[in-house]
Amino acid sequence: MTDIFLYGSLRHLPLLQTVLGRDVPAGALRPATLADHAVHWARTESGTASWPMILPQPGAMAEGLLLGGASDDDIARLEFYEGGFGYSLRDVSVTAAGADLAARLWWPDTPATPGAPWLLTDWEARWGRIAVHAAWEAMGWYGRLTPQELARQFHGIRLRATSRAALEQRPAEGGHDV
Repeated sequence: MTDIFLYGSLRHLPLLQTVLGRDVPAGALRPATLADHAVHWARTESGTASWPMILPQPGAMAEGLLLGGASDDDIARLEFYEGGFGYSLRDVSVTAAGADLAARLWWPDTPATPGAPWLLTDWEARWGRIAVHAAWEAMGWYGRLTPQELARQFHGIRLRATSRAALEQRPAEGGHDV
C-alpha cells in the first residue's frame, strides 16, 4: 500500500473515482501539503492552459490530498491515466495533520511553462465535467492500450467529452430528451 499526494485535477473526487474505477471512502483522503512547491496552470505554445503543473518554489506550499493506502490496482490505473500525459512517480515528503509522511506523486517528465497559480475550484468550473467524461472513455481502454497509445487518442477523447459535457448543460428542447 502506497500513499499518493494528489495536487491537481485528481483532487476532483468524481475524476479520481472514475480513474480508480471505484468509490473512494471519505477517510481515504486527507488534506496534505508539499513544502517549497507550487501548483500553476501549464501554458501551451498557443497560450491556453487546461491542466495543473507542480514545480519547486522556495517558500511556497502546494496544497493537496493524500490518498492513503493506494493498492497495486489503484497505482496501475493511475499510472495508465497519468503515464500517457508524461508524468511519472516521484517520492516526496508531505505534511498531513502535522506529521511528515512519505508519499509519491505524479511529476511531469517535461516541465511546461508555468502560468497563473492553479486553483481546484477554477479548474472544476471549466474542466471538471469534461475531464470526468474523458476519463470515463479513457479508462475504458485500461488493459487494452498502453499509456502512450492512450495519449495519442486523447485529442478525440477530449472532443467527445466536451460534447457530452455540453449536452448535459443544455436543457431539453421541444420535449425531447437529449
